[in-house]
Amino acid sequence: MEHTGQPSWTIDDSIRLAKLLPAAGIDLLDVSSGGNNEAQKVNVHPYYQVDMAGQIREAVQKDGLKLLIGAVGMITTAEMARDIVQEGDGLVPKADIVLIARQFLREPEFPLRAAHQLGVEVKWPIQYHRAGWAKDAKV
Repeated sequence: MEHTGQPSWTIDDSIRLAKLLPAAGIDLLDVSSGGNNEAQKVNVHPYYQVDMAGQIREAVQKDGLKLLIGAVGMITTAEMARDIVQEGDGLVPKADIVLIARQFLREPEFPLRAAHQLGVEVKWPIQYHRAGWAKDAKV
């Protein structure tokens, strides 16, 4: 809301808050831009909220604090979810977990589908015992 000329919550405010959370017993911060004011102007694009999570994660880790960071916002593919949390080969994770509430509304089996597409073995819920995809199925 900085465009209004009024005081607004910033990424620096979020970083300061995040650094206080471990001492208060908080384990995980869900980073989201909110969307709670009709006058706000958000440049919506893939990673627009993930990048904020990455900035907060980097600052918290730089201070040696232990706080998991969750990223949200337009996470709609297995590859995107993987890339947000993957490390190694020069990759630096932007978050420790991805939160996919809206994608769950669209596609309730998204985590199972993503795991299958990425070749990750997961245990299906007992209720799905005989409903899993064949190993080489294209889903």
